[in-house]
Amino acid sequence: MTQGPTTVDSQADSRTPRRVFIAAFGGNALDNFDFSLFSLLIPTFAALWGMSRGEAGLIASSTILAGSLGGALAGALADRLGRVRVLQWTILWFSLFTFLCGFAGDAQQLLWLRIGQGIGFGGELAVGAVLIAESVGAKARGRVMGAVASGYAVGAIAATLAYGALFALLPPEKAWRWLFWAGVLPALFVLYIRRGIPEPPTYARARSDGEGGSLLRLLSGELAPRMVLGTLLVAGVTGAQNIFVVWLPTYLHAERGFSMPASGANYIANSLGALIGFLFGGAVIDRLGRRRGFQLASLAAAAAVLGYVFLPISGLWLMPAGLVVGVLIVAAGVGATPFLTELFPTAQRGAATGFCYSVGRGLGALMPALVGWLGDRMALAPLISGLSLAAYAVVILAATALPETRGREL
Repeated sequence: MTQGPTTVDSQADSRTPRRVFIAAFGGNALDNFDFSLFSLLIPTFAALWGMSRGEAGLIASSTILAGSLGGALAGALADRLGRVRVLQWTILWFSLFTFLCGFAGDAQQLLWLRIGQGIGFGGELAVGAVLIAESVGAKARGRVMGAVASGYAVGAIAATLAYGALFALLPPEKAWRWLFWAGVLPALFVLYIRRGIPEPPTYARARSDGEGGSLLRLLSGELAPRMVLGTLLVAGVTGAQNIFVVWLPTYLHAERGFSMPASGANYIANSLGALIGFLFGGAVIDRLGRRRGFQLASLAAAAAVLGYVFLPISGLWLMPAGLVVGVLIVAAGVGATPFLTELFPTAQRGAATGFCYSVGRGLGALMPALVGWLGDRMALAPLISGLSLAAYAVVILAATALPETRGREL
């Protein structure tokens, strides 16, 4: 008589990793769908509202800074209330503000709506990373989390295609609004998937053992040095990535003389490279280790950025060059989430990972704002290359100072 329920439970358990993967992948795709939309729409807002580069950089950076707050709060809540429950809250919050962005009447209104939006996707990133890390084994964690993170590239490609389609059908003053309104639809699917996901066994065991720890205790305890170094590592990785994601279309249009459709095509090439980079980078850190993987990938990414902005590459050759840069800048950072989750014990993993990833992203968010502020006074090429080099230097130093965690079971 017990055969039936046991079989059903076994089938449900076998479906759980797949559901976790699909849900986390979809959440990442949704996040970057919206973030990429704003990057693509900067020239449109400049034409419609007279938005300056400084204002565009402020909005982009404020969104990521708000994500720092959201990630830290959601990570701490996930340790207390559960990974899955908090994940559902963050996706609902994010979806609401994505929809509301379509009603903005000027740059100031869009700024505040994007701040609200940033709180939601910052929380989703932090909690989703912990959930997927606790749902896979140590041997393949880097590859699986790299595959999950490839949702970012899918989101960027989808945003570029949606941008091209809607701007071909509608005038600019209407097209950009429909892009934000459409961004709410994938969230409904992701929320549906997440309803069937149980809490990871490691979290359930930690809760039953009564383990726990406040964020203040973490910052003042023996794990504090790891939290500082982990934060700096994320700051360097995301800072370099943000520069390229936010300013690539504007750089190609303003300084390389590309039309907006041509800039969009190069953006797709860069996003395809990112898709490869997520998969490639995950395999690299599983094979070489976390520290060595960060060191080698960061050096390669820095060299690629320098070549992209300073070598006399033009025309169709710029697309394969952009693809290579996309591969390397993503491969340099894809190991951050598995590395962070392996650095901290289960009971504090949500709070510690959320803090490092979110505060690090907040520091990295200063890069687009700095490029925007200085970009009103000087060319973008030296800004993009110089700040990217500084960011990768921070990554290499932080990775070198942290312990190796490859193969660590959670």
